Amino acid sequence: ITTDIQQEKLATIEKKNNSVQITAIGDAKRCSDPKFPVLIQTMNQSPKDTLLKVTFDLKAYLPNHSDPVLDHKYLVSDRIVSPLQTYSACWPVLISGYDPQTLIWRVFRRDVIWQ
Repeated sequence: ITTDIQQEKLATIEKKNNSVQITAIGDAKRCSDPKFPVLIQTMNQSPKDTLLKVTFDLKAYLPNHSDPVLDHKYLVSDRIVSPLQTYSACWPVLISGYDPQTLIWRVFRRDVIWQ
């Protein structure tokens, strides 16, 4: 049985964790090295908390398809991101036979660690 205080704490943690947004896109301009074709941006939208680490899954889909052609699980970024800041980096993704720029990229956040 959870108490009102426990539920309140869980809601606060969930709200804080939801302030981390992660996006991915195949971007040949900003990620010109074909070994690192996917731009992943981690946005810390918390006004006061510093992000230490995030764990996520990365999936890529063909347009108008529901099954991913790529499914990387448990990727980790330990880049420290200050409040209200964004960190961008090109990530290595091996996906032969597909142009990363034409795929639909989805990020599914798993875990967030705060300072």
